Amino acid sequence: MKIACIQLSSGENYENNFKDIVKYVNQAIKNKSDLIITPETSSLMSSSREILFKYSFEMNKDPILKKIREVSKKYKKWILLGSICVKVKNKLRNRSILVGPNGKIVKYYDKINMFDVKIPNKVYWWTNC
Repeated sequence: MKIACIQLSSGENYENNFKDIVKYVNQAIKNKSDLIITPETSSLMSSSREILFKYSFEMNKDPILKKIREVSKKYKKWILLGSICVKVKNKLRNRSILVGPNGKIVKYYDKINMFDVKIPNKVYWWTNC
């Protein structure tokens, strides 16, 4: 079994993050990986709750997840989204999602014990997504 661990530098631009994820997943497929893993918060990373809510979707409506499911099914690959930010009843969840080679969601897990980070005179970061 060949495993690919993708390293991304996701930011506030959802569309750029989407393109990067697809590009690196396709690269892993070309390298004949059987299991492809993306990092935590692959879809979006922001200190702005407004941006997080704007570019977070219900799990089955998330464009990144839809594309990953298509790719997974087409190439018969296991893909683990380390996590993406999803909306659940107007709350955000940091959700890890495993997609099987048939394109179906096998399991998902909402990460718990999330916390926010505030460094004096530096930055405030929401880690719940």
